[in-house]
Amino acid sequence: MMEDVIKLLFVLGIGLMTFGMYSGIQTAATHQLWPWVPFVLGALILLIVFALSEDKSKPRY
Repeated sequence: MMEDVIKLLFVLGIGLMTFGMYSGIQTAATHQLWPWVPFVLGALILLIVFALSEDKSKPRY
């Protein structure tokens, strides 16, 4: 169950980052920052996904 949620969040994060890059590049001439909001949200979601999917059973050295 948790693995499915992590996979779904991963796909959502990648999709948001792709859409954010596309919309940011399309409106780059206007120098507005709001098209980059999906990119930043996608990056934050990916950070959360990597934090949740970290294997906590292995010791960190």
